Amino acid sequence: MVLILLLFLAANYATYLGGNGPDVATSVAVDYAGAIYVAGTSSSTNFPVTSTTLGGPAIGHHCGFIAKMRPDGSSPEFSVCIPDLIVNAFAMDPGGAMYIAVTNLDYSQSVLKLDRNAQSILYTTAFQNSQINAIAADPYGVIYLTGTSISLIATTAAYQPQLAPGTCHAGAGVQLIPVPCSDAFVAKLAPQGTLVYATYLGGSGPDNATAIAIDAFGDAWVTGTTVSSDFPTTASALQNQFHGEIDLGPLRYGDAFVFELDPTGSTLLYSSYLGGDAPDGGNAIAVDGVGSVYVAGFTQSTNFPVSAGALQTAYVGNTGNLAPGPYGNGFVTKLDASGKLIYSTFLGTMPTGAAGQSVASLAVNAQHQAIAVAGSAYILKANGTSLICNAPSYGTLVASDGTESVYSTGTTRLYSPSIATPAAFQQTYGGGDSDVVVQASDASLCFQAPTK
Repeated sequence: MVLILLLFLAANYATYLGGNGPDVATSVAVDYAGAIYVAGTSSSTNFPVTSTTLGGPAIGHHCGFIAKMRPDGSSPEFSVCIPDLIVNAFAMDPGGAMYIAVTNLDYSQSVLKLDRNAQSILYTTAFQNSQINAIAADPYGVIYLTGTSISLIATTAAYQPQLAPGTCHAGAGVQLIPVPCSDAFVAKLAPQGTLVYATYLGGSGPDNATAIAIDAFGDAWVTGTTVSSDFPTTASALQNQFHGEIDLGPLRYGDAFVFELDPTGSTLLYSSYLGGDAPDGGNAIAVDGVGSVYVAGFTQSTNFPVSAGALQTAYVGNTGNLAPGPYGNGFVTKLDASGKLIYSTFLGTMPTGAAGQSVASLAVNAQHQAIAVAGSAYILKANGTSLICNAPSYGTLVASDGTESVYSTGTTRLYSPSIATPAAFQQTYGGGDSDVVVQASDASLCFQAPTK
């Protein structure tokens, strides 16, 4: 008889957060008291705010919001909404200062630093001609940005100061025109918001960085997706060879990647492809207290590199009739500080006829356990061989306070069932196309049930 552990997570609270228009969550963080910070964009004129010091919701305009929910979910400690901004990414340093990467009305990009009470903007740094997809903050108020660009102003000593040559196409239908292919980039800002370094990292095809994490040495670990056969890799890479391009019209898919840059942005310490012979992409990355690196995302590759004895060693679901795209199975891959494989596993199932799923978000706790969201919230054992917990999650974005508790947020639609717990801040759906949902779950309430 095989003992299968079926583990469930009991929610401490779940609450709606939104008003009469579309409300979309972008990022989540948690402090050591269990307060959840949610950032995103709202077009609701009645989005719940506690202060209008920085402005507020208005008819015909969206605003970027940051809300801090009390640990019991009963009310926001603060909730602010800054007019005419779309929030792309959010980070918080240990002192409580908050950072948002935003798109402005003219589609330019900026980074804002807010004080710990969200009552003042401490700096605004323009970051032109690049799409910022993720931010990470170190303990000293230094922040790191990543995304994609074709016109980054790189610093002199950057690892890759120039855009790699390559031609892509923009537009639709017969209107496609040749344009340079974008590269991933990484930039570092000092506590005052001034640029420390900025560098491209990419090859001749389109490259897009989606997530970033910082280790104890100030090295930046980045993941994303590349369609470059000449993406820069290092000799110690898990995979040095590109596994091929799969196209669907103008959409191009390739491999996931993971790389590590030194604190000066001038040296590539580690870089590897991560994928198989179908579309693969990295969505999330985290680093634990001993320097191990966790990468997660999506794969349609039945030959994605998984390790013997991992939780799920086989791809589950459709293959032959699945259109190329960012779905299929999720994956979680764990590397040691030097980039050597600790474990790699598929994650999730894809019933016949379904599009499948991917790992949208990832966190890691003090027990070196990956917390991944792929339809459900999964907590994997440190060696990747089995689950600690598997529970429904209303959110797709996850954060950890270092314990086995799970803190998540996401966007829910009108047709979703009522999800708010009795004492939660907002009991009912606010209206419009979508609301934000915030959930806190205590993994100590997991239980196990043996089955054959």
